[in-house]
Amino acid sequence: MHWIIQDNYDWDKGTKELINILERNDVPHTFHKVIPFVGDIEPEINPKGYVICIGSYSMRHVAKKYNWYPGVYDIGHISLLEMNIHWGHNMLNYNSRCIPFGSIPEYLPNYDNDIFIRPIFDSKVFSGNVFQKKELMEWHGKVMKLENDHTSIDLTKDTMIIMAPPKPIWSEYRTWIVNNRVITASQYKSGGRVVYSFHVDQYIIDFAQYMANIWGPAKTYVLDIGITEDGPKIVEANTLNAARFYHCDMFKLWAALEMDP
Repeated sequence: MHWIIQDNYDWDKGTKELINILERNDVPHTFHKVIPFVGDIEPEINPKGYVICIGSYSMRHVAKKYNWYPGVYDIGHISLLEMNIHWGHNMLNYNSRCIPFGSIPEYLPNYDNDIFIRPIFDSKVFSGNVFQKKELMEWHGKVMKLENDHTSIDLTKDTMIIMAPPKPIWSEYRTWIVNNRVITASQYKSGGRVVYSFHVDQYIIDFAQYMANIWGPAKTYVLDIGITEDGPKIVEANTLNAARFYHCDMFKLWAALEMDP
């Protein structure tokens, strides 16, 4: 497998460890800058055989252009609504309301002061967050003004979002699913604090594997699990290639991807 790694990207500890693994094992790999909005990299390269990309989500355009396999295990086209259909009440925001971004003011009276919103797709147009009503209305007004002024923006009144009361999460974990198997896991939050740890209780891994057995948006992806008063819940699933590695077992993950891409 040839590894295409985005250069000058915000490498985390796991990416640096991956690079060390590739170097120690003489695995072909190269570093490239990603040209925004163009869907290309520099310097250009088109190696033969299996190719995998690690970096920003925009690398999916490069992988598609060159027909690389596996390239990017892209699940950006899978919506939270589709995940809800398959995983049901195991999703953290299963009962959330799905509306266009432009309709937010109509639904604000149905909520208390704090409101969680995020796009239904992993589109990166904005990150899911908890807003107070006042700040949400101020932000909404700014976005609508940009659109009315015919400014080119990714977030528009038609962008579909979910809207829900915030749910307390005690701790959060990322699990890496490769070929429908949980390969490794890492904690990344405790309460509202960032906490990276390789220690993940077995029941969390078992829950993630059970969810992967029910359905998966691709054969390889990351699944984020939140521990709540109602037990473990799926926070979201994301594209593995562009997801941070935290304190996962990088060697296990690399070996799993190399053995059966």
